[in-house]
Amino acid sequence: MPLRVVRLRRWFAAGAILMIAIVAGMYFYARWRVSTAVHQIPAKLGLDIQQTAEGFSISKSEQGRTQFTVSASKAVQFKQGNRAELHDVKIVVYGKDSGRFDRIAGDNFEFDPTSGNVTAKGRVLIDLEANPEGIKGTDQSQPSQTRKPVHLETDDLVFNRNTGDATANGKVVFETPEATGSAVGVQYISSTGTMTLRSQVDVRVHQPHPYHLNADHGVINKSPHTVVLDRVHMTRERQDLQSDEATFFLRDDNTVERILADGDVQGVFHGTSDAHSRSDHAEMFLVGNRSQLTTAVLTGNVQLNTEGAQPAEGHAGRATLHFGANQILQTVHAEDGVRLEQQRPNAIGSASLTSPASSSAASSASSSPAASTRTSASSRQSTSQSPSNQQDVEMTAPIMDFLVKNGNQLDSATTTGPYGRSERSWRS
Repeated sequence: MPLRVVRLRRWFAAGAILMIAIVAGMYFYARWRVSTAVHQIPAKLGLDIQQTAEGFSISKSEQGRTQFTVSASKAVQFKQGNRAELHDVKIVVYGKDSGRFDRIAGDNFEFDPTSGNVTAKGRVLIDLEANPEGIKGTDQSQPSQTRKPVHLETDDLVFNRNTGDATANGKVVFETPEATGSAVGVQYISSTGTMTLRSQVDVRVHQPHPYHLNADHGVINKSPHTVVLDRVHMTRERQDLQSDEATFFLRDDNTVERILADGDVQGVFHGTSDAHSRSDHAEMFLVGNRSQLTTAVLTGNVQLNTEGAQPAEGHAGRATLHFGANQILQTVHAEDGVRLEQQRPNAIGSASLTSPASSSAASSASSSPAASTRTSASSRQSTSQSPSNQQDVEMTAPIMDFLVKNGNQLDSATTTGPYGRSERSWRS
């Protein structure tokens, strides 16, 4: 009997050990499955995630070239929902063609492997820099020559590892060696190098030629190298310009080479007195490292008004304005049914240069022999009279060339039509 009790105790002890072993095995197996699942999630999403003694890194490659890397200098901790906290984060975006070297940095981020979002918690610093030689260098190489980047600061940026794009909804401030500015809301598309400034765009360019820009919305494109602004107003030295949309074509050094404006284009050219222009479209050409305005071509319902002692008003279908030193208006070449009205010093009212878009009768009359005779006769009569007897002048012709004095005073006009040329002078 005692022997049976001893054996029974042994069986119970063996059974207990076996049960403990089974429970422990199940526990460690479950932990292994969870750990494996956590580490397999990023791999299934196309990521290479490594947690090392130095920190944490994520990278994505395509066709043997790295598109971007995300690194954190501090340890990462997976939390509920497979999320991870990243600290002291640096993101480098190379782009699909390796033509970028854009950097994003912040203290605290959260990574969601399911959505691919790396979300900043607080302030983020961004440097945007082109790297034209990137495709020729080794993978993940820094540009051999560091250019002047566009520097931005914003809060709560969201970077998506699937697309390489970044967005922020709050205020963003930006700075280049030539300009500073701000906007509300920004979106960056890494594949094209396009940045959208969503609203309240305000830019001050300090050099090489100071000007101030306000716009409702803006898009900065890498190729072509342009800035497109909606509802824009620009002030620079002697000019105020505004339009529904304006496209700024930039040189490699980010200076403005050409401006294309569309929709209710209005300009004011300041001098001793002002000259005003209005057209449906305008194209402005700038030269030199100071982006000096030399020529402006206005088309569609053009109106030009000059003020001063002898104000003038004109209308034309097309007008080419030429500017001299200090961007002062010097000459105007108008065509496509031009009408000029000018008021003499002793007359009441104002005068102008215009295109008979709304006055086809005047245009047709200007091309008739009688009209040409009247214009020439009027010019001869006015020049022979004394200033006290001078009359208001109205001239129509297919083409007129105007000489402007002091940037705003009409000095002379030359008409060109089927019956030759005629000059009208207002020199004092």
